Amino acid sequence: MQLPVVSHHTLIPQASQTSTSAQVPLSLFNGNSKSNPTGNQRGKNFIERIRHFTPSWFAVTMGAHACNFCRTGVLPVVFQQLPYGLSQHLFWPCIALLGLNILLLLCFTLATILQYILFPGIFKLMLLHPQQSLFLGAIPMGFATAINAATSLLVETKGWGGEALLDFLWGMYWFDLLLSTVVCVGMLHVHPITLDGITATILLPFVPPIVAAALGSQLGTALAEMHPGRAQLTLFVSYASLGLGFPIAMLMLCAYTVRLLLHGAPPRGALTSVIMPLGPLGQGGFAFVSLGELAQRILTPQNLESTTIPPNSIFGVSTMGDIAFVYGVLTACIMWRFGMLWLGLALQTLAEALSRKQGPRFGMPWWGLTFPFAVYILLTVSLSVALAPTPISSFLQALGTALAGVLFLLWLYIAGRTLVLGIEGSMFDAPYLQSLEDMPVLAGDGPGL
Repeated sequence: MQLPVVSHHTLIPQASQTSTSAQVPLSLFNGNSKSNPTGNQRGKNFIERIRHFTPSWFAVTMGAHACNFCRTGVLPVVFQQLPYGLSQHLFWPCIALLGLNILLLLCFTLATILQYILFPGIFKLMLLHPQQSLFLGAIPMGFATAINAATSLLVETKGWGGEALLDFLWGMYWFDLLLSTVVCVGMLHVHPITLDGITATILLPFVPPIVAAALGSQLGTALAEMHPGRAQLTLFVSYASLGLGFPIAMLMLCAYTVRLLLHGAPPRGALTSVIMPLGPLGQGGFAFVSLGELAQRILTPQNLESTTIPPNSIFGVSTMGDIAFVYGVLTACIMWRFGMLWLGLALQTLAEALSRKQGPRFGMPWWGLTFPFAVYILLTVSLSVALAPTPISSFLQALGTALAGVLFLLWLYIAGRTLVLGIEGSMFDAPYLQSLEDMPVLAGDGPGL
C-alpha cells in the first residue's frame, strides 16, 4: 500500500492546534526537516535523531561483553579473561566499561520506546527492511553482554550485591533467553530473501540464543555453590538454547557460503559483515567449553543417594560431567580452526577492497567488526586454559593476548568516530526512511511515520 505524502509545513500548525498528547516544543521539529525530508544532512535535532534511531545502535553495547576481552559490552568480558595476570590490573577499567555499557543500554532502550511512541509506523518499515531488521538480534545480545560482565565482575570477582544481585541477574537471564528465542524464531518468517542479496548479517538474529547459552554457563557457575538446583536447570536450558541457535546459524552460514561462491564478495556497503561468521563460531565454541566446565562441576552423584538415581539417569554416570567437558573442548577446537579460515577470508576480502580503493565507508555496520572478533578471542583464551600445560596452550595465550590488543585499538577507533559523527548527527540515518518525504512528527498527526 502506498504511503500518503504529508507536507511537514502543514503539520506544524496542525500539531500546535490539535495535539495535546505530546507536549513537545515545536522548535525541536524545525531544522533539517524543511530542507531535507530524509534528514540525511548533519546537525539533526533531537526529534530527528529519535526518528532515525535504528536497532543497529545496540551493536555498540555488544562490544562490552568481551571486556573480559575488549568491546564496550564485550570488552569487560575479554579483559577479565586475559592471561599473564593482566585481568587483575584491568578490573577497574572493566568496571568503567560495564558502567558505560549499562548506561548505553538504558539510553538506547529509552530511545527505541520513544521512537515507537512518536512514530509508531516506523516499526513496520524497520521490520520489512532486509538488512536493518536483522539488527534486532543485537538487542538481546547487548543485554546478555551486560549481564555476563556484571556476573563475572561484581558477583564472582568481588561478591558485591549478595544474593539479591545474583537473583536479579538470574531473572534477567530468563528475560534475555525469552527475547533471544523470539528474535531467532520470529526472523525466520519476517520477509523472503534472495541468494544474491544474502550477506553475513543474516547470522545476526540467530546468534542471540548462542550468547544466552554462554551467559547461562556464567550464571550457573555463580549459582552452583548456594543453589545447585538452579544451576542444573540453567545448564540444561542453556544447552537447549545452544541447540536452537547454533544449528540455524550454521545453516545460514552454508547459504552465505553458496552466495560467495556464486556471486562473489558482498557489496561495498556490506563489506564489514565478512567477519560475522566468527560470531556463531567463536561464541558457540566458547559456550561448548564453558557449559562443559559447568557440567563437570555440578553433574556429579556426590550429593544424591544412589538408590534415588534412576538407572537411565545421567547422574548415575560418575564421569558424565567430564565427558561433557571433553566433548565441549574437542568441539571448540574444530570450531576455532573453522573460524580461523573465515578470519583469513575476511582479511583477504577487506585487503582486496582497500587495494581497489573500494573499502567500506564508515557507519554503524563497522560495529559489526567488534563482537565477532571479541568472541573469537574469548574462544582462543578459553582453549588455552583447557589445553594447558601443552605448547599449544602457550601459543593460544600469546595469540589471544595479541588479538585482544588489536581489538582494543579497533574499538577505540570505531568508538571515537562514532562519538564525533554522533554529535554531528550524521550517524543517525535510518535507510528505510530515505525514500519517504516529510512525514508527521507526532503520532497523532497522521500515519505516524
